Amino acid sequence: MNKTVIKLPIEPYNRTFINCITNNLIAVLKTHNDSFENMDYSLARSYSLFKLKDNKFLSEDARSQILGGGLLTLELTTESPDVEKYFEIKQIDLTEGDNIHILVKEMLLDGYYIFLETDRYHFPDGIEYNKRSFIHPTFIYGIDDVQQKYFVIEDCITPRLFEHYEITFSQIDKAFKECLPPQTLFSQPDKGMLKAYKPRIDINYDFVLTLEVLERKFEKLNFEYYDNTHDFCENLGLVRKYGLNCIQEFSESFEYVFESITIESLPIQYALATFPYDLQKHNLLLLDHLDRNNLILESQRRGLENRYKGLLKKWEVYRLTIYKYIYLKTKRTDYNPDPNFFRELKNLLPEIYNEELQTAKEFSDILRYMGENYEQSNSSK
Repeated sequence: MNKTVIKLPIEPYNRTFINCITNNLIAVLKTHNDSFENMDYSLARSYSLFKLKDNKFLSEDARSQILGGGLLTLELTTESPDVEKYFEIKQIDLTEGDNIHILVKEMLLDGYYIFLETDRYHFPDGIEYNKRSFIHPTFIYGIDDVQQKYFVIEDCITPRLFEHYEITFSQIDKAFKECLPPQTLFSQPDKGMLKAYKPRIDINYDFVLTLEVLERKFEKLNFEYYDNTHDFCENLGLVRKYGLNCIQEFSESFEYVFESITIESLPIQYALATFPYDLQKHNLLLLDHLDRNNLILESQRRGLENRYKGLLKKWEVYRLTIYKYIYLKTKRTDYNPDPNFFRELKNLLPEIYNEELQTAKEFSDILRYMGENYEQSNSSK
């Protein structure tokens, strides 16, 4: 096979973080149809917290993993859309003896984008580099077999921010080898996984935001429920709670939670602290979309816009305070914050919770108004 450089078209998709696979698949689809970028307007979000089942740790080891890993911090989760239906998919189990580089090149030449199981411990300049193992689906969109490197999209430098990244064949070899036994993401215990995606030529997608989708989206944000299907729940004795009330509950424990997180686990908190802030930016974009499509009155838009801008400022204070704590803690491992350091957040989070409640209620009232107008317009036809 001739030496060559292959780069399939793609730009990172960062408007909404969903997960490492879905974000990259949406980025692929966007190169064929810009309408896919708006898919995130329809996705439901939920605030969530892991809580101790029966209010106690299963063991000292579980206690160490839960507190040290920062598992009790507030999260904002986003549902994952069904994007695989827009692709032809090939799945290949790999063993240590397989020549990954020839296989990857063949797939790229055939127009397939590739996810390969790797361990980011071997990714230079990444947050896990030479520090901790992190099994992860690396997204490959190009290869240069003259310089023996891959073109990938990664969030290994800044968690949850996808960027172009280059990595050598030898580094991928090491990172893939580490994914063989004992731990893999979605493959057999003695094999690694390559999963390839090629956009279907018959893609027909035109994003339309319906009233039904909006209602479901905001019902999910408000709805309080518990779930124990996550692996952490069974393995570590946790239960996951969803709903706006998670913000209020977290205000009562966040100081203890943050001071228990290990240095190795702190970087992921950059992303988790950013998601609520990003949600407010997303909601402002959503208002623009509704306005452009004449789905909302100007007075309704202004009222919600003021609320979301207010929430944006408050979540920014939260985000920057957490950033500052992480920065100081990673600069000096013996750093212990002044007792007043988190005081502003202790008062701010209940305020945010009340504001989120009021904003959700206002949006629900507007949706009800939109529904009544829709029914009247249909009945008059």
